Amino acid sequence: MARRPRLRIAGVPQHVIQRGNNRQATFFAPEDQGFYLACLQHAARRHDCAIHAYVLMTNHVHLLVTPRRPEAISLVMRDVGRRYVQYINYTYRRNGTLAANLVAQEVPELARACRAETFFIPHSAMAEWAKGAEKSVMIDGCFLKCHGRALKKLVGEPKVVHIDALPLFKKYTDVFLMDDVPEEERKAVAREVADKIIAKLKQNAALLPTPCKSK
Repeated sequence: MARRPRLRIAGVPQHVIQRGNNRQATFFAPEDQGFYLACLQHAARRHDCAIHAYVLMTNHVHLLVTPRRPEAISLVMRDVGRRYVQYINYTYRRNGTLAANLVAQEVPELARACRAETFFIPHSAMAEWAKGAEKSVMIDGCFLKCHGRALKKLVGEPKVVHIDALPLFKKYTDVFLMDDVPEEERKAVAREVADKIIAKLKQNAALLPTPCKSK
């Protein structure tokens, strides 16, 4: 069934709800909310909308908006969606996950943690495991370094080996969806990132945890 047409009435306050895809989470850290609001402010000014109130929930947003032109709300939501989706894809990119998997497979002293459970469920078994680890290697492709900061708060800065992978991912800044990048190219970039990380870890043995001795 087709969706009902949106109301396009200038000068009348409207309640706008924006949900995540399949009602999935849209905000994963305070920095995400800050970036969303910055996008909203920019788009509202550009398209002549007044934002009276907002509520940012985990998987959706409520806005009270008065458009000064009939098409203004549609343009605002389009611009916010484009910029925010690009930011999420860039910040939580799949390439980082692929690279982390390769590093964990090829460096026996390391094991892969579930980022979402570690960061967002503070008392989970995964978070406790991370806190008890001798070292935590963070592959960070975020220009805000938000994951690195979150990990330092969780386990303590001395335990964190922070590796900035942003220079290798920077060429994808203008990609709207990571699915637009061919799978083989994503794998090649992940391999390049993993190789650089493994070389860095091997050059400085102090960055690695002490291997477990067999009983």
